[in-house]
Amino acid sequence: MVAVKNWIGLNRCGCLERKDREMKVAELIRQLEPYRDFDIEARVHLEVMKEELQKRTYKFPHDTYNAELSVDDIGHSDKVVLIGVEIMED
Repeated sequence: MVAVKNWIGLNRCGCLERKDREMKVAELIRQLEPYRDFDIEARVHLEVMKEELQKRTYKFPHDTYNAELSVDDIGHSDKVVLIGVEIMED
């Protein structure tokens, strides 16, 4: 099982939706199967604190960073794949 919190995925309409639940690896593979020749890019969206947001001229509530994904660990005993996310320096 892959523990995926606040994961953004495509719903049946092809629209993005948030999923606050755990996901099985098989489900992730099934969702990505049609895109097997695509490259994977990852982005991290971090919420901006209200005080900082008030100082900004553009009031977008999240900062976005490019990230790299890695398989950090595979726990065979508890059947968990741990995916690591590292924010890249721009």
